[in-house]
Amino acid sequence: MASTTWLDPRLAAGQAGAIRDALAARLPDHAAELDANLADLRRALEDLDTACVRAVSGTSQRRALFSHPVYDYLEDRYAIDGRSVAWEPDRAPGEASWAELDAILATGFAADVMFWEREPLAETRAALAQRGIESLVFDPCGWTPTAGDYFDVMQANRAALQRAFGGE
Repeated sequence: MASTTWLDPRLAAGQAGAIRDALAARLPDHAAELDANLADLRRALEDLDTACVRAVSGTSQRRALFSHPVYDYLEDRYAIDGRSVAWEPDRAPGEASWAELDAILATGFAADVMFWEREPLAETRAALAQRGIESLVFDPCGWTPTAGDYFDVMQANRAALQRAFGGE
């Protein structure tokens, strides 16, 4: 599986089940505890998924740009029509990068939001805003968070989805 499967909480629950099975095979005396922990985790992932479904429910036209091609599972789960570029948030895009983005937009792909893994440079944000594109952070949680945990990061991500797609 790809490293960002957990951007779809349903897939994350499946991965958790596989981990539980592997641990139970090595630690059979802890199977009941592992089962209870898995049940709690699955409930939390289901709640997160439900919240994300509600967050994108404000429109059926869910189009977005992504700063990197790592959001496939997110796009699939929440029916987001996305296009990805390969931009770093801490570097200004060069002329070729802007030309690539403009070519995507010239195809009629109407997206008014671009998701970033971290806050982009102010100048990049401003140049996107001139094109009618709002920059929002959606952290793919590829590393251990500096504060909080996966659920804290994903709650912030849910809020970004809500802002982008007008759901509840």
